[in-house]
Amino acid sequence: MPDERRSTPTLPSRADIQALRAVAVVAVLLFHLWPDRVPGGYVGVDVFFVVSGVLITSHIARDVDAGRFSVAEFWSRRILRLLPASVLVLGATAVGVRVLVPVQHREQWFREIAASGLSVQNWVLADAAVDYLAAGDLASPVRHYWSLSAEAQLYLVWPLLIGGCLVVNRWLRSGPRYTGHARHGAGWRAVVAGMLALVVVTSLVISVLWTDADQAYAYFVTPTRAWEFGAGALLAFAPSLSSRQRQPRQPGQPRQPGQPGQPGQPSRPTDRSPVLPGIAAWAGLALIGVAAVVLTDATPFPGAWAALPVLGAVLVIWAGATERSPESLTSRLASRLARSSPVRFLGDVSYAVYLWHWPLVVLVPYATGHDLRTGDKLAILLATLLLAWATRRWVELPVLRHRGSFRPWGTFAAAAAVGTVVVAVAFTGVHSAQEHIRSELAVAEDAAEDRAGAECFGAAARPPGGEPCADREQDQGGDPAAAAAAPAASPAAGPAAIPAPTLVPPVVPNSVPNPVPNSVPNSVANSVASSVPNPVPAPEAAAEDLPAPFTLGADMCSTTGREEAEPIACERGDRRSGVRIALVGDSHAAHYASALVGAAKANGWALDIFVKAGCPFSDAGRVQDDVLTATCAEWVDRTERLLADGDYDLVVTSQMSGVDWALPPGSDNDQETWAEEGLAGLWARLADDGTPVAAVADVPRADPEVIECLTTSDAAADNDTAAGNHTAAGNDTAAGTGLDVATACRVPRSVATSAFDPQRGAVERLHRPDVVLVDFTDVYCDARECRPVIGGVTVYRDADHLTDTFAGTLAPYVADAVAPLLRPGS
Repeated sequence: MPDERRSTPTLPSRADIQALRAVAVVAVLLFHLWPDRVPGGYVGVDVFFVVSGVLITSHIARDVDAGRFSVAEFWSRRILRLLPASVLVLGATAVGVRVLVPVQHREQWFREIAASGLSVQNWVLADAAVDYLAAGDLASPVRHYWSLSAEAQLYLVWPLLIGGCLVVNRWLRSGPRYTGHARHGAGWRAVVAGMLALVVVTSLVISVLWTDADQAYAYFVTPTRAWEFGAGALLAFAPSLSSRQRQPRQPGQPRQPGQPGQPGQPSRPTDRSPVLPGIAAWAGLALIGVAAVVLTDATPFPGAWAALPVLGAVLVIWAGATERSPESLTSRLASRLARSSPVRFLGDVSYAVYLWHWPLVVLVPYATGHDLRTGDKLAILLATLLLAWATRRWVELPVLRHRGSFRPWGTFAAAAAVGTVVVAVAFTGVHSAQEHIRSELAVAEDAAEDRAGAECFGAAARPPGGEPCADREQDQGGDPAAAAAAPAASPAAGPAAIPAPTLVPPVVPNSVPNPVPNSVPNSVANSVASSVPNPVPAPEAAAEDLPAPFTLGADMCSTTGREEAEPIACERGDRRSGVRIALVGDSHAAHYASALVGAAKANGWALDIFVKAGCPFSDAGRVQDDVLTATCAEWVDRTERLLADGDYDLVVTSQMSGVDWALPPGSDNDQETWAEEGLAGLWARLADDGTPVAAVADVPRADPEVIECLTTSDAAADNDTAAGNHTAAGNDTAAGTGLDVATACRVPRSVATSAFDPQRGAVERLHRPDVVLVDFTDVYCDARECRPVIGGVTVYRDADHLTDTFAGTLAPYVADAVAPLLRPGS
């Protein structure tokens, strides 16, 4: 028979709080399904924090008053309330990821499943939000567990804080030592309320300052959200706005919910206007609604803006209109709405709805093969409600009915065992995905070594300034032996015979090669084989095909930490060479590392690589958060000094196009002029010191979901061009599908090259022979389209970064482009 002292009854369900839960979960649902209609629906999470704060603190206060407060029992009850449904959804999601999701996402997503099982998902996402190399990560089906992780961390700390206050209260009263099961008098409430007020103020200040400095990180971390939980907790000690006259409790009469002395009730009877609670409740709902409609993903959140939904939730709960003030019209309307069956049902299943909806939103497109449509969204709504109802009935309620029979340490042991299983399953998925990716990258590396310099491999299939060549291996149905015996399809015999890429401007006799046309004729471009069987790296491994500066291990030498400003050089090439070249810039310079390394090895040059992700090598800075704004400026300054002192023969640079530039206060320039002048000034200083500059034009943009496109069930056949399927027009019909997948994954040239690249204007402004623009756009694009697979090589690892394998095939063309800028005899 369970211990009656431990089997604490559940407080009666308040309709106003159930209504708030319903409002919160509906806001989140609408935001995730129709973000354009409810762009601020994410504030539903903040409402949940307030509700959790008041309920949890009220439970603790009730236990303290009854002399049965125990930290261990509190944790045990929280585990039994939250863990069963949470683990059920994590398990179902893990199965869905393994069955439906392409392998390139599994490592990240299984890691997040493990983090969710350990209640640290919010910190994992915070780190990923500021990790430049994780910027291309897709939202996983367990991303919403960040808020559950934050709550779990608060549940861990909250009873300890209150227990500490009880100890302080005992010390102040000079009473016996606190044992955990004793009455503490009325004074403890003042001590706890003071502590909570301090937590709220401190956390709110942290939230505002942290959001202003680093919003991406601040959104997820617990310290910026603790004040929302604390604001709800303070309500457990605040007088209600209830208007009903309370009668003193007779001696021996037990307290009833709503009588003085209960958590959240005044200490003595009060009379208030019957209108005030209803007005407060409706004002609170209005604040939540305004926040859900007005705020967007561009709003600096949480910060000060989080006060809108938090204050709204506080007003609704503080009013307590639906429970104690039915006299006024506004109160009756609020009460009737809150007590309606749909609202109460949503309030009851809100936790399960929150758990189930997001995995369905993420995984259904993988099951259907297309983006969510209206019918899909309605089906997700229905499925979410059904799953939530079933979870509530057959998982949550049975555990809650029998939780009095669970001993705390048994609960902890069971939770540890379940957590171990979740983590083990997740990391099995991580290991499987890693093995597949490593295998595909090894294949790509072997292919690059075997076909290095081949006339139709990678960039050699579309040599800058020369005619594109047909891929003989593809035309022979993928038979390497037949390919070797076949005659060349193009007079361009190899890299040595290829003119240099476009150099813009100037055109100075005897100094740099003459420019070539910006595009090749359509008739020639259309004769190019756009793909070959089994592109390398395989599209699902492309995201991990990183340049040396960003690879983990001993070769990692970029300044990737956001707080780092010290340039770190990757030293490559012949270190004894008399020719020293530096590659400098952001990640769009770094992805040319293999091209420069190959050129340095072939020509006996020494190469130093200085890169910092997100930081253009320019006097002008991008619009960044406070951390990157400061460290980027310092990194650029230090790097320039290193280059000036390093006696370099050439600086090669590149940077991301299409970004926003931070104008200095009072500047009359527009962003484009400011960005061009920032580059021109820095380059001129280098050139004046005798160091020429070659700026590589930024790559055209690929489809934002280029890897998804290439790895869908149909697109997997993008390069599956068995004999007879390849046409002379260069359109590769996927075997058995009738779909021109290669074309489906391409982007119109006008779109791909539309982003503003200040490097072009900076070169034109300087108009000097020792500062040139190297433009490989015609390698990536014909006159109409830009291609994601060229010469059997996957070009992009995301929407705007090259794979390291493809960049390596540019080596001979980079060498041809920069050689004329080197001093005679170099």
